[in-house]
This record gives sequence, structure tokens and C-alpha cells, in this order.
Amino acid sequence: MASTLIELCDLISSSVAAVDSRCKALSRTYPDMNNPDNAEEDENLLQDIEITAATSVALAASAQLMQHPSRTIFDESMAAGIISAAFLLSAALGVVAASSTAEIIREAGPEGSRVLRPLTTRHIFREVSPGVFAHNRISALLDTGKSSQAVLAAPEDKYHGARGSSALVGMATDDSFKAAAYIRDVVLHPDGQKYHDEFDTPLNRAFNAHIDLFSWYELPENRVRFRRFGMAVNVTRASTLIVDVGGGIGSTSLEIALANPTLRLIVQDKETYWEREFPTALAAGRVSFQAHDFFTPQPVKHADMFILRLLFQILKHLRDAAKETTKLIVLECMMSLVCRDDGSYDHIPGVVPDFTPPKPLLANMGIVGMVPYLVDMQIMAILNGCERTFPNF
Repeated sequence: MASTLIELCDLISSSVAAVDSRCKALSRTYPDMNNPDNAEEDENLLQDIEITAATSVALAASAQLMQHPSRTIFDESMAAGIISAAFLLSAALGVVAASSTAEIIREAGPEGSRVLRPLTTRHIFREVSPGVFAHNRISALLDTGKSSQAVLAAPEDKYHGARGSSALVGMATDDSFKAAAYIRDVVLHPDGQKYHDEFDTPLNRAFNAHIDLFSWYELPENRVRFRRFGMAVNVTRASTLIVDVGGGIGSTSLEIALANPTLRLIVQDKETYWEREFPTALAAGRVSFQAHDFFTPQPVKHADMFILRLLFQILKHLRDAAKETTKLIVLECMMSLVCRDDGSYDHIPGVVPDFTPPKPLLANMGIVGMVPYLVDMQIMAILNGCERTFPNF
């Protein structure tokens, strides 16, 4: 039987070969990491189903190989040390996100290289000559596309109309980063399960507050954070009435409205970019915005449809407000188990995944499937909430 090392190496080799073969078949070149401006046709390769599948396997196998218990590959104590100190990379990234570094690509003061070099070591930016840094494909995602002067002149508008990923990085390295330091204190509270203070969240401890999340965001000193939050949670997004609960800027509803001219929509959240993207829908009264704390009873009764995106915790209030024919659309993040499924839920349609990772990869594809767990930790940090695996539902 082949050793795990050989199996992982074979998976990497065969997956890379599959990517190369597919690129040749499409007469395209796989995007160069060092080039922030690859041809659009080459960038589109990353959306190709065959290439996505092969690169996912290669990435998962590579990450697992790095953690293999062999000092010839990567000392296990070094691996643990790097993981435990990963917050320092977040701190460095936070400096970049909060400044105009991504826009101007120059040293951030006399110690600029100190925050850029650890990022460059993880392939975020490039050091092209001593003390001179340039963008690559990853660091370019931090660039809002605005001039540094515009960002500095109106920091509250930095992420308005910018790439969603830049706002998400800004939030993760500020609000969530600071809150995460207090997760241990909240989870290990002396009273354990007997302690039920809904406002004793890691975020509130970090910022010395004792209020709900959105009241905190609405504090005058959090104006920039609030606008950034609205962009970060929307990286993508006349008879029938659809209520988009917690719809952020309404990007999900915008797609629905553009494709369905007879629908009426209410977006329950704080901000709107519809005046720019689809002003006629607002003028015609098809779309309206409504401020709503979605942890309180639902004010819109007898809607034809509710949309939930990553807000499954508020289902009871929607049930109380629904009519018999109301439909519910749930866009929810489902966390995979790290172990392989024992088949207990195979009888439920949709539970069995379409793809089973080849052994010896983890059942959740390892690092490739890491995002839902990070989202879960982030929700814990700011809300004391959680994401769920299928058995949790």
C-alpha cells in the first residue's frame, strides 16, 4: 500500500496535469499569481468546472502535505506555531486595509516593510526590489479602485461601490479581529452553561459595550464600520410581495427585480444602492426599504415570500408573520463534517454531496472547505451565534 505521502503527491501531480490539459484544450493560460492584470479570458478559467475541481484537490492535498508528521516536510511544532501566530498576519493585513497602501503601493511610513514582508511571504503583494512592493493577483483584491486622495478625504465612503472583498477584509481585520481575542473569555465563562447574557459577546467585551450588534454599529464613532459592514455582507447580492430580511444593500433583491418586472420587494436593512443601479424600481414603488431589527417580530404580514440569507436564526418571527401560502427561500451556509459521513442522513434528498474527496483527503476538502468554519467563528465573535452542520438542523 502506498504511503500517505505518495498518495498526496500523486493527487497533486494528477490534478495539476488535469488543469494544464484543460487550459491547453481551451487555448488559454492559467492566471499568473504575480500578475494583477491577467487577461479576462484567463481569469475566467478559474470558473471552469473541471479546473475548479482539479485545483481544489491539488490545494487540499498540498495543505495536508504541509501538515504531514514528518520533519522532512514541515516540523509539527513549527506548523502549530505558525497557526497560533496567524493573527499577526491579520494585524499586518489590517494595517494595509485601514490605510491607502493597496491604492498607492508604497511603504506605509518608515516601518512599512515590516507589515508588508510577512504578507509578501504568504504571496500577498510582491517585493520586487529592496523596499519596493507591487501588487499580485491576491493583493489587488484589497484595492478599492479609488484614488488614495479620495479614500483619505472620505474614509466612510471608501468601500462604497468598491469590490466586496476589500470591505470584507477590512471588517475581518478590525471588528472581528479585535472581538476574536475575547472568544476564549466568553466561552470559558466561570458560570458555564448557566450564563445567558445575550449582550456579553466577544465584540462587546472588546469595545467595552453591552448592546446589540446593530445598536453598536449605529454609534457615531462606528460610522465608518457601519458602512463597511453593509458592503461586506453583500459581496455579491405587481402582485407578489417578497421580503428580503436582512438584505443589506439589497443586491440579492436587485437581481430578482431585474429579472422579474412584476414583483414587489421590501428590503429590510440599512443601506441602498438602488438609486444608482435600478432607480425606476424605486420610483415605481416596486421596491421599498424598511428599517427592521430582525431579532424582533416581523412587521410585514402576509408576504408571499421571505428570503433569508445566512440568517436562519430568526425563523420563528417569520412563521408568526406568514400566511398559509407564504414561501420561504433560505440561502444558508451549511458546515460540512470533517469526518466522512456514516450514512445516517442519506435518505434525505440533497444531503449526500455530489463530490466525494479522494482519500487520503479530509471529507470536507481540508483548507478548501475552511471558509464556513471561519464564518462560524466570526459569528461567534460578533453575535455569540453559530453556523450549523446538517445534524444540527
